[in-house]
Amino acid sequence: MKKRRSAERYRNIDKRSQRKVVSYEDVPIDDYDITPVPKHMLKKLLKAIGIIFLSVAVLLLILNWDYFTSEQFTNWFNYEFLGKSYGSGYPSSIVGTSVKSRNMTLINGNIIAYCSDTSIVTLNSTAGEILNEQHSFTTPSLKCTGDYAIVSNTGAKNYKIFTSSESIYTGTTDDKIFDADIASNGRYAILTQTDGYLSKLSVYLADNRVKYYYSFADYYAYAVSINSDGSKAVVAGMNADDGIIVSALYILDFNQSDYESMYVIEDDYIYSVCYLDNGNIIAVGSENTYFINTESQSKTVINYNSATLTQYDLNRENGVLLSLSDTPDGKECSFTHIDADGSTQYQFSTGEEIDALCLYGHRAVAVIQDTAYLYSEDGTVVSSADCGIDTKQICMSSSSTAYTLGNSEINMITFS
Repeated sequence: MKKRRSAERYRNIDKRSQRKVVSYEDVPIDDYDITPVPKHMLKKLLKAIGIIFLSVAVLLLILNWDYFTSEQFTNWFNYEFLGKSYGSGYPSSIVGTSVKSRNMTLINGNIIAYCSDTSIVTLNSTAGEILNEQHSFTTPSLKCTGDYAIVSNTGAKNYKIFTSSESIYTGTTDDKIFDADIASNGRYAILTQTDGYLSKLSVYLADNRVKYYYSFADYYAYAVSINSDGSKAVVAGMNADDGIIVSALYILDFNQSDYESMYVIEDDYIYSVCYLDNGNIIAVGSENTYFINTESQSKTVINYNSATLTQYDLNRENGVLLSLSDTPDGKECSFTHIDADGSTQYQFSTGEEIDALCLYGHRAVAVIQDTAYLYSEDGTVVSSADCGIDTKQICMSSSSTAYTLGNSEINMITFS
């Protein structure tokens, strides 16, 4: 019995050894017998991949929960997730020789942007350089709204538009530029000289096509602020009548050929105008500040009461902060805050000369000599931080962090 089984087993092994082995290398590709993956199996596979991806995302969220708050999240996303490099930290030497006061700003509230006599530069919170572009402007003027910024060459014909990360357009005008402004959607307006009129406003779409023109025949228009969606603007102009300065505020709707409204102001020069986010307007003058409620078309005068305006900060969201001095030498300054509805929120004295100021929310921030002070609305000093003796501008990026501009460097300070 055992011998019969052994013989039979060997015969089976011999038969298997004689089978022909097929190699796919010897078979034409068209003859391959490939079974497609069933649709229900493909769906299960994709679902499994999606679950794995979601699980990894949730794990990253849990492990990095401390970073998922405003600026910290931005830093984590840029430097950890995207792998961007850190800067060497603040203070950071300016690129160029000097930066004029008001030529430093914040793009989107957390990216420093400044225009020196040679370059346009943006920096992140670690002083890492995001953008550095040279220019040849003799008198650059910087304005920013949202993620868009414009630098115009006052008295010349050049301008540049950029974001926090890139330069997106370089343009020229037919005539010399007085002022320019840009909206959060990329639309922008430029005031220039023009033949046959005293000045002209040109408005451009985000793709740099001309949207609107308005020529001024009665006043030299020299300051402009465009509203948040780029559909309207307020323009300040001036002329003289028997040796007295007469100013005018034009409110222009870009869908109308004539101005929407105009306000004449006698014996005052308008320094700057601001089209607020809520649709109202503030104009800062040498003798008074003017608040215009565009819905009721009413004008309110905020009188300085013989005080001297030494500093001001216009904010599209929160109104204006004024520094007024009761002495001719600019010392003994007081703060006045006018909000976006035209109400006086507070007035208090600092008793000191103000070197720079900033309106953050409804709080006042002031640089006095070599110290920055953060005030509550009743005038109490909430916090302070050391800064350079040559500080000429300050920008708050959060409730505890600010950037300061000195003669040769930009610094970051933290309020305790």
